[in-house]
Amino acid sequence: MEDIPYTPSWPADSRTAQVLPLSAEDIAYLQARKKKLGSGMKIAAIGIIGILFFRFVIKDSDPGLIVGFGILAVLGIGLFWYLFARRINKTLDKNTKHVGRARIAQKVSNFNADTGTSTLSLILDWEFKDKLAKVYPTDKVYNQLTEGELVEIQVATFNKLVLAVRKPSTLF
Repeated sequence: MEDIPYTPSWPADSRTAQVLPLSAEDIAYLQARKKKLGSGMKIAAIGIIGILFFRFVIKDSDPGLIVGFGILAVLGIGLFWYLFARRINKTLDKNTKHVGRARIAQKVSNFNADTGTSTLSLILDWEFKDKLAKVYPTDKVYNQLTEGELVEIQVATFNKLVLAVRKPSTLF
């Protein structure tokens, strides 16, 4: 895909950005993310149960310590799930998305050494509000975009998830 040179007179720049209601596809995508999050929490809970079983049965640790650790672990998983599910629920409640043209000012990948994961984000120069905004794309979208590229983008209002990105001839 070729890079589109940016000029203020580019004809599509005159199109105004809008705040629109979420489409049925957007709602289905957010519901799927919430379901995937719930599955991840179940896997984490099973892992913690396995660790506790190992510590209690194999290592013969103090039962009070094991129970205390178990309670803290379950509360931590519950809090984590609540916070992330709440963000998705608030996005669904707001039922809005920003749609418009944006220039990708910067691609950011923050690596967390503790978990071994990266948080991918894009800093956008939106055509409205004249300020930069940080949004969170999927891996596929992040890898297909380049800095300085002008795209049409749809972003969920509350949690800033990228719902769709379109280049002049491609939608992915």
